[in-house]
Amino acid sequence: MKNLKTRLLWFGVGILVGGAVISHFVWRGLRSDRYALVYDTKLKLAALEARVLKLEAVSFPKSNPTQVTPPDDLQLRL
Repeated sequence: MKNLKTRLLWFGVGILVGGAVISHFVWRGLRSDRYALVYDTKLKLAALEARVLKLEAVSFPKSNPTQVTPPDDLQLRL
């Protein structure tokens, strides 16, 4: 009976260690994917910001918009 208890104990320890190893590698993979995604997003946002700054630096010709006012007879009277 003692032999059976010892085997069950070591079997349980083996299962726990195996589960810990598997979960370690799974979490490590998920964490590296997360950091890769964050890094890629930062790069894309930096490129987008550079493009926006480049567009803002371009000077557009300023035009004088003419103000259109309706004639006096078309204005609403209260």
